[in-house]
Amino acid sequence: MQTVIAKSNFDFLKLDLDTDVFFQRAQIVEMQYVDRQFESELMGIRKIAENIVKVIDDLKYSTLDDRALFHDRLIELRDKKWAPKEVVDVLFMLKKYGNASAHDFVDYTQEEGLLLC
Repeated sequence: MQTVIAKSNFDFLKLDLDTDVFFQRAQIVEMQYVDRQFESELMGIRKIAENIVKVIDDLKYSTLDDRALFHDRLIELRDKKWAPKEVVDVLFMLKKYGNASAHDFVDYTQEEGLLLC
C-alpha cells in the first residue's frame, strides 16, 4: 500500500523555476521517511542539498569546475559568505549524514530521519 502525503513540507520549492526541479525529489524523500526508509531518505536529502548548492554556485558565477566535490562547493559557499553560517552548517551536517548512510552500516532512527527531513 502506498502512503499519500496531503501537503508537502517542500511546497515552497514550486514557487521558483530554479528550485521547482527539487520538489519531486523532496516528495520522494518525504515518502521514504513515512515508509521508515531512513537510510535512503538521508541519501536523498544529501543529493538535494548538493544540487541546491550547485544552483547557488551557478547564480553566483562560481569558478569551480563542474566536477568539483560537494565539500569544495560548501567551502566556497562558506568562504565567500554566499549563505549564512547557520545554513552552511546545516549543509555540512546533511553531507555528513548522507555520506555515512551511503557508505556505513548504520541503522538510522526516526529521530535522525526527522531531524534532517
